[in-house]
Amino acid sequence: MLRHSILALLLARHIHAVQLLTPYPFRSPYDDTIDEDDKDFNNGDPLAIDGSNFPCKLYQDDNTNPNATDIKATYEAGQSYSITLLGNSTFGGGSCQISLSYDNGQTFKVISSIEGGCPLNSTYDFTIPNFVPDYSQVLLSWSWFPFLGPRVMYQNCARVQIGSGSTKRSTRHTRKQRRSYYSKRQATALEDLPDMFVCDVGEFGNGCTTIEQRNLIFPDPGDNVVIGQNNETADPGPGYRFPDNSTSSTTSGATTQTTESSGTSEITATSSTGVITTAGVNYHYIKHF
Repeated sequence: MLRHSILALLLARHIHAVQLLTPYPFRSPYDDTIDEDDKDFNNGDPLAIDGSNFPCKLYQDDNTNPNATDIKATYEAGQSYSITLLGNSTFGGGSCQISLSYDNGQTFKVISSIEGGCPLNSTYDFTIPNFVPDYSQVLLSWSWFPFLGPRVMYQNCARVQIGSGSTKRSTRHTRKQRRSYYSKRQATALEDLPDMFVCDVGEFGNGCTTIEQRNLIFPDPGDNVVIGQNNETADPGPGYRFPDNSTSSTTSGATTQTTESSGTSEITATSSTGVITTAGVNYHYIKHF
């Protein structure tokens, strides 16, 4: 334990971008249950801009990571938990999401979105939806798009168990196997969750790029949204663009999300503190001091 503590202190002095600390992500340099040779001391680096290591830096596969199936946390549906982050370069904040994958990274479903001010805090709470099925090989993803600096996507993933789990299986799943992990009723509820926002990773994000110093407002943040404040005053959102230039926009005092293909929009009033519910979405407003 002393050796581990000394190593952690030495690492902390050299940490740059923020990374997921707990639950331990794949190949975490802070995880003393894995061999030194299996640790990635650059685990805080962003994903490659060409998407070549998306998702999870490809550490979720047991043919690239000998510890890919090791469970680092156990959660219960309907209960609340938190992740912790570590790092001294927050790039002024940004927007983050916490997501789950039941198919080893083929799809990620959002359970919490933080728009602005992330990761200026070291701890973020989330709730496991009460309708998700038990499974022993879920991926929990923390993703981050920084407010300042290069246009990149950060992502760390951890292997977690939800509920009683199930028989441990190889992470080389087939599409047919993945469908069998949850009942039709549960799959419908799980699939109704929004997809994780993917950008700045080439074709995996459909050519999407984020825009520096703009508030990144997720096109579909889900039902649990925290609105934070970046370290600097942000230009109007939405903070991303596609090759066809379809975006959303933000006006003073309100956020307008527009899908140009359908011409629909949604207005959400803003506030410095409190909770506002619009169209079934709970927006929690926080300040950073």
